Amino acid sequence: MVSPLPLITLEGTTVRLEPLSREHTEELLIACSGPRDTYQFTWVPEPTISDVERYIGVAQIGRAHV
Repeated sequence: MVSPLPLITLEGTTVRLEPLSREHTEELLIACSGPRDTYQFTWVPEPTISDVERYIGVAQIGRAHV
């Protein structure tokens, strides 16, 4: 069995990229509550706690299978 890749955070002077986790639920909920016209090339969850939690859960499952 192949070991999963380690979770890493990339940080620069103006941006920080880190693995999506349940700790990001509130911030993601705020982000997806705004105008949706800029999201035409990606799927964004509906601005509800249940949709955001499901979105994060699917991302974590996908990451576990890489």
